[in-house]
Amino acid sequence: MFWGFDGAWSFNKGFAKVKKDGKWGYINTKGEQIVECKFDYVGDFKDGLAMVEKDGKRGYINTKGEQIVECKFDYVGDFKDGLAMVEKDGKRGYINTKGEQIIEYKFDDAYDFNEGFARVQKDGKWGYINTKGRPVIFDERKNEIEVLDKAIDRSNNTFYLSRLGDKFGLLDESFNVIVKNSIYGKFEVLQRINETTFLIKIAGRELFVDSEGNFR
Repeated sequence: MFWGFDGAWSFNKGFAKVKKDGKWGYINTKGEQIVECKFDYVGDFKDGLAMVEKDGKRGYINTKGEQIVECKFDYVGDFKDGLAMVEKDGKRGYINTKGEQIIEYKFDDAYDFNEGFARVQKDGKWGYINTKGRPVIFDERKNEIEVLDKAIDRSNNTFYLSRLGDKFGLLDESFNVIVKNSIYGKFEVLQRINETTFLIKIAGRELFVDSEGNFR
């Protein structure tokens, strides 16, 4: 049945959103009602799931109309790379297709993933995270540098460990590279000696390293 609806959208991936008596549902290309018109609003199917809204809260259903993620979020995005942005109590994070929280609700603003990265905002600053929820930056060759743990040295200077493949390096508070990712193995920052030299502890040994990642 293609007629008798108060509203209808174009087909997308074999399904169309339809409205009847103020509520939304879905039909397939045969005109069969696969999801009854019972939601206040619905979105398109992405990765086999679609956003639905009921009583001001949003969740997700699958193509059989089964509620996969209950309607408990204030706002949700589309599933991409297996993750969807969701908002709860004013903070945004990410869930997987089972509704499990993968990246905690800690961002003031956040967008859908695209090609493995998502743009996020926290404390007024914008940046990117990967699907692990780790902040990332990119080097001059567009390689992904993963930002790891915060490190504070003996003089209370703040740094961040970074990783590029299986090599580690060091960033300053603004995520600028101050020791290139050329050190095999995770290390502890003990002291910044000067602008280009650091005392670190790696594999039980204290060593000096320069900004190129060379040991002295």
